[in-house]
Amino acid sequence: MGVARQYDTPQHLIISRVEHPAISEPVRYLEGLGWEVTRLPVNRQGIINPLDLKPAIQSNTVLISIIHGQSEVGTVQPIEELGNIAHAHGILFHTDAVQSAGRVTIDVQRLPIDLLSLSAHKIYGIQGAGALYVRNGLKIEPLLLGGGQEGKTRSGTQAVGMIAGFGLAAELAATEMIAESSRLIGLRDRLFDLMANCPYLVPTGDRLYRLPHHVSFVINYPFETDKTEKVTGKMIVRQMNLAGIAISAGSACHSGKLSPSPILLAMGYSEKEALRGIRLTLGIETTLEDIDWTAMVLKQVLNRLMPKLAIVN
Repeated sequence: MGVARQYDTPQHLIISRVEHPAISEPVRYLEGLGWEVTRLPVNRQGIINPLDLKPAIQSNTVLISIIHGQSEVGTVQPIEELGNIAHAHGILFHTDAVQSAGRVTIDVQRLPIDLLSLSAHKIYGIQGAGALYVRNGLKIEPLLLGGGQEGKTRSGTQAVGMIAGFGLAAELAATEMIAESSRLIGLRDRLFDLMANCPYLVPTGDRLYRLPHHVSFVINYPFETDKTEKVTGKMIVRQMNLAGIAISAGSACHSGKLSPSPILLAMGYSEKEALRGIRLTLGIETTLEDIDWTAMVLKQVLNRLMPKLAIVN
């Protein structure tokens, strides 16, 4: 929005089909004002092919915004390659790095990134604090007008405690990231491996280019009955919650809605499969015992809800 408000007439934007609503909804609003939008497709793993970006660029393309790490399926995009294409055409490049910050290295001095979004609560900061990195020399129009705080970019009295907490959380995340991400990758891969013998639990997202703390599946059951037809990701979430395990169906921001995941649909899954996505995110308190317990409970839940195919414990 800060880029778009600089133009008197609608221009052209490029995003992906797997953006978080924080990006897709403002873009939808701009589209209603006459802006032209191209949404890049993804493959079955949720990855954008950089070869699809070049032909999407138009003479009036002013911004390309691609999510860094997808919150629902964990896939990490080829940001450097996509950003290089944007800059080769003189176009600003933004990335939503909310899920990635503190988990993977993001060097804005080296990478072709002009704008980057962050959120404190994803790195154990206080909920409600966020940040926007803006490359030196780049100006954006403010959304809020008033006292001119934060270099006139965001007027309003600063929440100093939240900002300070965000700063400390960022320092700790930077210090601990290499060791903690390595630990989380080990736990993540163990959970994938423990669930590999479930014949109808299919991992989603890319296994290699993936957030260290992210595990996700879709339930693909070949022998549907009246009972199994009713099984959704929401149902799995409720069953796991009874065992004290917190997971989510699709994106946490959509947890109150029973509708097919637009992310899974964009990746080529059917509407029924897109209702059966689940995700598990690991954190600083997650232990090896937690992973083993989660795998055991999830297998029991699936055996109870979908009993025709035996799962080896």
